[in-house]
Amino acid sequence: MTMRSRLAVAAFAILAITTTASAFDRESLTGEKALSSFSSVYIAPVAVSLEQDRDDRPVRDKDAAERADLFREALIDRFEKRFDIADAPGDDVLTVEATLTRLEATRPTLADYSKQPGLAFESVYAGGAAFTATLSENGAPLAEISDRYTSSLGDHSPKIATWQDVDRAFSNWARQLVDFVEEN
Repeated sequence: MTMRSRLAVAAFAILAITTTASAFDRESLTGEKALSSFSSVYIAPVAVSLEQDRDDRPVRDKDAAERADLFREALIDRFEKRFDIADAPGDDVLTVEATLTRLEATRPTLADYSKQPGLAFESVYAGGAAFTATLSENGAPLAEISDRYTSSLGDHSPKIATWQDVDRAFSNWARQLVDFVEEN
């Protein structure tokens, strides 16, 4: 095998690996119906079930509810570009039910100040979030997805907004969910 042939085989192998890589930490197709066969999608209100450890920074219920609403809006914004948005679940309607399981602010929140009154406003954290989602039709599960996103303080991104990294995760997940539905 010539050097050129070896390079071509290696390039093809790398391309195959990168194109089949999962967008999420866990993806599981459980139904027999193709997700891409749906033309309508219902985005259920996003639930919140934070799995926090003792050492985690606190998150107020109000902040969690606001983030859940913003995640739902991000999902609707992305899905409506390629699908009809349904008002309710039903026959031939793909239902997306997401649950936020972790929220980590980039900047101090009111909950942080309540726990640590002397905390400096300039404090910066590697924020992030985690979620799970079930995609179904009339309650019959078709796919399950979960992912966790954590930024890095070394990502050279200015940490300005309180929930900046969480919002970045929402944007990425909304885009990736639409792609996942279209590819499956």
